[in-house]
Amino acid sequence: MAGLPPSRRESHGSNARPSVPKPGRARGAAPWWHGWVLVLAMLVTLPMVNAHLRSDGNEYYAYLSSLAIDHDLHFDNEYARAEDTFRSMLDSDFQRLPTGYRQNLASVGPALMWAPFFFVGHLIAHVLVSRGAHLAMDGYSWPYIWSCAAGSALYAFLGLWLAYRLALRYAAPGAALLATVLVWLASSLPVYLYFLPFHAHAVASFAVAWFLWNWIAVRDGGGAWRWLVWGLSAGLVTATHYINGVMLLVAAMEIAAQLVRVRPIMATIRRSMLFVVGGVAVLTPGVIIRWIIAGSPFATGYGGGLFFWRDPRLWQVAFAPEHGAILWTPVLALALVGLYWLSRRAPAVGIQLAVVTITFYYVVAAYQGWHGHSSYGNRFLTALTPIFVLGLAAFIDRVVAHTGGRRRWAAAWIVSGLLIAWNAGFMFQWGTNLIPNRGPVDMSVVVKNQVTVVPQAMARFLRRYFTSRGLLVREVEQGNAAGRGQYQPKR
Repeated sequence: MAGLPPSRRESHGSNARPSVPKPGRARGAAPWWHGWVLVLAMLVTLPMVNAHLRSDGNEYYAYLSSLAIDHDLHFDNEYARAEDTFRSMLDSDFQRLPTGYRQNLASVGPALMWAPFFFVGHLIAHVLVSRGAHLAMDGYSWPYIWSCAAGSALYAFLGLWLAYRLALRYAAPGAALLATVLVWLASSLPVYLYFLPFHAHAVASFAVAWFLWNWIAVRDGGGAWRWLVWGLSAGLVTATHYINGVMLLVAAMEIAAQLVRVRPIMATIRRSMLFVVGGVAVLTPGVIIRWIIAGSPFATGYGGGLFFWRDPRLWQVAFAPEHGAILWTPVLALALVGLYWLSRRAPAVGIQLAVVTITFYYVVAAYQGWHGHSSYGNRFLTALTPIFVLGLAAFIDRVVAHTGGRRRWAAAWIVSGLLIAWNAGFMFQWGTNLIPNRGPVDMSVVVKNQVTVVPQAMARFLRRYFTSRGLLVREVEQGNAAGRGQYQPKR
């Protein structure tokens, strides 16, 4: 790695600290306008956020509304607010438990993250009511829903920003910027950032980014307080979605490495204990809530037979017409290749990220519902957004930045534009029921629609999205309900 600036190489001495600077202080910093491009793009696209509770979002949000407004965990009135499709599943999927509570399979982390925005919405509602507005202060009127939906978007934006700043450590500024934009707009993230903000995946992408940010700070020699913060972020990663606990492999590998190379060993043990304390502190509310609802702190509600470790759907998760991640969002293939180059450039970081990505992929493939049912691409992999940004930045840096030339950069942005356009059209087809949003799709139909249907239909859709969004959403929900009746989930 000779010849690379300190911000793009790692130190491997037994007691030496990495020679990279702390997060956000990359040598050879990006041009000032790079950051403003991201901020401006975030602000311009914020009105795209759809403050609409749907499907799993009803469960995640129910914790917050029930505790804050009703001061209990009885979800009957919250579930009664859901769309018809969700309410039709109450007696089968959300039956009443022996404890007297309704089942809720969702994790508690998203509700914890939305809480500040919920209370902003409550304050807005209180002010409006005090001035004579006819507005229900029940957690479901527009100030609450819009505040929390905007909160999801802001978390996702902040996660992208952290991923971009981390990418600057290992790639040229142009590569880091392009990778961030491309993963942002050409992956599954925009569906869960803009259109389904009450699912867990957008906030989970932030939680993982914050976890990685703190990990790199710990590797840079962060003190005891940084280990505690890293533990808090580890707890948040797990609390947002149970499967994201696989990310804790990074912590296990880092602690093991520090026990070997850092002296005295007791210092690492003490800091590791702080990490555990931080994680437990964040996970405790969820454990208590599960204990109250299900009668056991370890009951998730999912039951047995959830994972088939000896029969994973390894090929299908990536390439199946039923939400295969690479088939639907091919930018991920470039990001995964880029992890190899990141492992060459910064082995201590790249190898650990590759290991956790492979493990995460295997766990998803072994999961009974690996396809995510109604999922755009593979929604579970959305949590790995910051890892994909780092991998793609390394790929672009290797293919474009190192070889130089305006033509190569122009070609890179053109290809990126095509990937983004493909993703936008595919999302439109999926979201408006032009293709099934559950089960496999016919890719020949998808390709034909991209050329013959999407350009004109999308323009009409966008006009209605900003002029009569409520009516449009109800129409989409009706089509979604009809499609669900024709879908029989399979492993």
